[in-house]
Amino acid sequence: MENTQHDIEQTPVETFEVKEVEVQEVKFPTKGEIDKAYKTVKANLPFTQKDVKTIKAGLSFLEPSLQAADESTKPLVIKNVEMIIENSHSSFLREFRQFKKSEQGIPSTFISDFITHCEMKLEEVVQSAQSSNEERQVQVVKQAKEAFDRAELSKEDLILVRHVLAMSVTKKAALIKDLTSSK
Repeated sequence: MENTQHDIEQTPVETFEVKEVEVQEVKFPTKGEIDKAYKTVKANLPFTQKDVKTIKAGLSFLEPSLQAADESTKPLVIKNVEMIIENSHSSFLREFRQFKKSEQGIPSTFISDFITHCEMKLEEVVQSAQSSNEERQVQVVKQAKEAFDRAELSKEDLILVRHVLAMSVTKKAALIKDLTSSK
């Protein structure tokens, strides 16, 4: 037997390096966080803009009496104002008493000053509520954008997400059931 050796070229074996990819947690805002951010915030005051208009109309007839009154009868006019507020506009009673204590004397513009005070307080509370709500909305949008940026979704993935979001709850449930059921 003859020993023949064949020249076989060996091709180099390709080696692959497995690189560890850092897994970033993608945290989208929850439904509860989104609902809370876009929820209508109620002002924490016992009266509304409509109440302010009502009391303004209800007390306007006493303004001339207060302006015409001398120093000895002004407390009587203010007592009448307080009784009207107590009987017809009770939501303002606490605010009126605080305002009366804070005033130095009884000026002839006391009633209009009180109405202006209530309007300013209402506006302040509404602005505060709106600004805190806007801050939460900005945070939720920022969190969602950051999550989408980290998720590295393709255009097709985003289209699929859009279609799933547009589905009704029952269709989503059926799709989840189909995808998770073992065949």
